Amino acid sequence: IHNVYEKYESALAELDLPFISLIPVDTSKGEVPLYVEAVCNERSKLMEYLQTREIEIRPFPPSLHTSGYLGNPGVFPCSDRFASDGMYLPCGPDQPLEKIDRVIEGLISYRDCK
Repeated sequence: IHNVYEKYESALAELDLPFISLIPVDTSKGEVPLYVEAVCNERSKLMEYLQTREIEIRPFPPSLHTSGYLGNPGVFPCSDRFASDGMYLPCGPDQPLEKIDRVIEGLISYRDCK
């Protein structure tokens, strides 16, 4: 999955895609990305657009503190942001890099349609 993460990282660094950013993983220091995680303040629109191109993006799960059985544990703005904007990009240890190219092309196409 290092190659997949690094492919996304390189592409997003080179392209002007201000609506999306990766959650950083420092692979040079031995960190291993289990998923390719990103935040996007237009997540719903982006997910709908990519779905029309048969590219599936999965949203982060809701924040734990919003569960009713916990009562009111407090306010957690970072957790709320990840719940509303966080998503998993297509990835996996056996994901062909050609499929990652297709996702990147979809992100560029989304940018260009705006």
